Amino acid sequence: MKFELAKNFLKAGYKIKKPCWQEGSYWYLGGLGIILWTDGTPAKIHLRQLESEDWRIYYETKKLEPPKELLREIDEVTTKHLKEFSEQIRKDFYKIKRKYEEKIKHADYWGKKLSK
Repeated sequence: MKFELAKNFLKAGYKIKKPCWQEGSYWYLGGLGIILWTDGTPAKIHLRQLESEDWRIYYETKKLEPPKELLREIDEVTTKHLKEFSEQIRKDFYKIKRKYEEKIKHADYWGKKLSK
């Protein structure tokens, strides 16, 4: 939007920003009609800003964090699955190891028999 329209939003109590600004940065209208930055310092307005047409209304976004109970439950489930997975890998490993040990014993047995 053009600055003229953005100025009307400022007067109505909205916060405005430009897309190139850092996240969380905006202008708002302070007392006596002074345009202020996010931190309360007066804004320095340049002519190119007044002429630009990419002004936006600033909407605050809050970072949502999952409840601690849910995080704890996820940790418990993940730990349980990891234990089960590692146990299954261990079982599969020993199963394969026994299978190959039997083949080696069998091959040794037949190898000795054939060499006699």
